[in-house]
Amino acid sequence: MKRLLFLSAFLSLLVVGEAFAGGQKTASVAVEKPSGWPQWRGPRGDGVSLETGWNAKALEGGARILWTTMIGMGYSNIAIAEGRLYAMGSRERQLVFTCLDAGSGSVIWQKVFEELVGTPQSTPAVDGDRVYALTYLGYLVCLNTADGAVVWQKKLPPIPNFCQWATSPIVDGNLVLINAHYAGMALDKTTGNVVWDSGWDSKTSPVAGAADDPGTDHSYSSPVVTDLQGKRTALFMGPTALSAVETSTGKLLWSKRSRSNEETTDPIVSGNLVFMPEHFPTLFEVGKSDTRIIWKTSGFMCNVSTPVLVNGYLYVLWWDTSIPGNSTWVPVKARQWPFLCVELRTGKVMWTEPGPFLQFTASDGKLITLDPNGTLSVVEASPEGFHPISSADVLAGANRSRLFVTPPVLYEGRVYCRNFEGDLVCIDMRK
Repeated sequence: MKRLLFLSAFLSLLVVGEAFAGGQKTASVAVEKPSGWPQWRGPRGDGVSLETGWNAKALEGGARILWTTMIGMGYSNIAIAEGRLYAMGSRERQLVFTCLDAGSGSVIWQKVFEELVGTPQSTPAVDGDRVYALTYLGYLVCLNTADGAVVWQKKLPPIPNFCQWATSPIVDGNLVLINAHYAGMALDKTTGNVVWDSGWDSKTSPVAGAADDPGTDHSYSSPVVTDLQGKRTALFMGPTALSAVETSTGKLLWSKRSRSNEETTDPIVSGNLVFMPEHFPTLFEVGKSDTRIIWKTSGFMCNVSTPVLVNGYLYVLWWDTSIPGNSTWVPVKARQWPFLCVELRTGKVMWTEPGPFLQFTASDGKLITLDPNGTLSVVEASPEGFHPISSADVLAGANRSRLFVTPPVLYEGRVYCRNFEGDLVCIDMRK
């Protein structure tokens, strides 16, 4: 199945090209200083922006488009730090890394790689004066944020995934973490040298009896880093299990077998609770010496779009099929998909709302959703029901590609949306 090439769309949004249209900016508003959006799923890797003070009703009467840039094909997401937006995309069989001014969309620098072909699916990660990006074919590249100069480049071991690399690099301390093999790998962020690697060998696999053949299983999800029971821990939704690994050493702390062999979603952490999103989700409680199941269900699935957790409730897209190819997006877009609110502690479904396929992020008690046709909406994150606040077409009626399957990003009161063909749109959500 040609799944990842499109599922990765769900795993990112970062590409670039030449900015061609500018819009008029509205007056600036006081917005709490955000920590940026430096990696896949934001500053904490949970799909939640720390911003407040933006205008939830800003989409009433139409989207206020500040600028639009044609960026090249891809499913990767943008990363933003210190007012700079980083993106990668494919264009004329070239892979292009671009740094833009997040406010104006103007190009600060651009780096072209003719040899690193393939439509990007992974989201870059910014760390200080370095930005890290993983290409479709498994080249992990470290660039200088000032001018795009290559600091180092590392070819990762080949993987049997149908659509190659879609996991996103996550920087923690001096390590770049990659969801590879059974339970991840770590590289030195300054040199690219491998610090530890979980490997494919079934004898060292976190799951007893796992197959030696890596071609039977693979994972497209990204690492989640957290503190559990006093240890800095990386969680990897691997090909056969959710594994908790000590980040500094790669030591396996615990693992839980998954019921899927093609993971695309990321785990969610709340205190000592770990939610494993897959075909049939499970909630674990992590203790000092073991883990125990709080609940598991076959009542809904969330194996494509990672949920977000807001005030103790999960917001979940119930996806119950695969995506065999790009041509299938027409029926996917036409179908009604259940969107759910689920109480984290109990697994109780609070409400279900049918609608289009959605990608979403959260901020300030709101959900910011984007459907494949380019309709951006703001919805109350409430267990009381599905309550839309405002919505608008991000392309303002323009005759452009209508395949938006990457989550929107909020930064300093602006929302960024992109489609597969390469339109990156910046929308003013300030008061």
